[in-house]
This record gives sequence, structure tokens and C-alpha cells, in this order.
Amino acid sequence: MKGLEKVLKYAAICLICLMCLIPFYVLLVLALNSPQRVFYEGNIFIPDFYWQNFLDAWRKSKIGTAMLNSAIITAGTLILTIITGGLAGYANKFVFGLLLSCMMIPGIINTVPLYTLMRKIHAVNTLWGMILVCSTLAMPSAVFIYATFIKALPRELDE
Repeated sequence: MKGLEKVLKYAAICLICLMCLIPFYVLLVLALNSPQRVFYEGNIFIPDFYWQNFLDAWRKSKIGTAMLNSAIITAGTLILTIITGGLAGYANKFVFGLLLSCMMIPGIINTVPLYTLMRKIHAVNTLWGMILVCSTLAMPSAVFIYATFIKALPRELDE
């Protein structure tokens, strides 16, 4: 009886997993069908394998440019946050407390002043503007991590 329960449990788990994969299969079939195909003609479970859909989507959505922009923003934000966060990690307790208090302010409160500032410095819709915003938002966490790390180091290493 114990073995039968185990088999039924694994069968139920496999059935649930297969049911979770059905939407992905339907998405794949729809993505690989040609635009001219009527979905209800022929075998609906086997796609036409029309790969041109992916090339058209890549070209029309300009996803290559979006990926490059994301890589530039990520790299710039990382470099700026690591450098400034590492330097600010040595700050005194007042500056450390000030930066930590920034973590308690909800981000939505900063939206309008941030947009106004970004318009004044002509940084709206620019990569460097986005790098500055992302770095600024990541700065309190980075300073907290660096300051905690630096406090854990022995004093002998500073000398």
C-alpha cells in the first residue's frame, strides 16, 4: 500500500508539471506558425516552423539596441556605484547615518523632483542620465554594504 501511494504521488506531481508546461507549448506553437495559417486547419498541435516570425520580431522591436542600452546602463551603473560606494564606505558616522536614512524614504516621493532635476540638466531619455539615476538609487545600499565590510576589517590593515 505504501508503494502505491508513492507512485500515485509522483504521478500527480508529473501531471501537475505537464499541465504547467501547456501554456509554454501553446506559446511556442503560436510563435512558430506562419501569419497566413488559420489556426483551426490541419493539425493544431504541430506548428509550421516558420522561423521568420522571430527575425521580424527582432527587427521590428529593435531588441538588439535595447539589449546594448541595457548593457551600457548596467556597466556604467556598476562602475559608478562601486567607485563612489567604496569611497563613501569610509565616511564618518554622520554621513553613514544620513545615507542610511535615505533608504527609509519611499522611492515614489522622489519621482517629481527627480524628473524636474533630470529635465533641467537635459538628462531625460539619455543613457548617462539613466546611469546617474540607477547609481543614485543603489548608493545607500552600496554604502551600507561597504561600510559594514570596512568596519569588520582589522585596524592593522588600515595602517
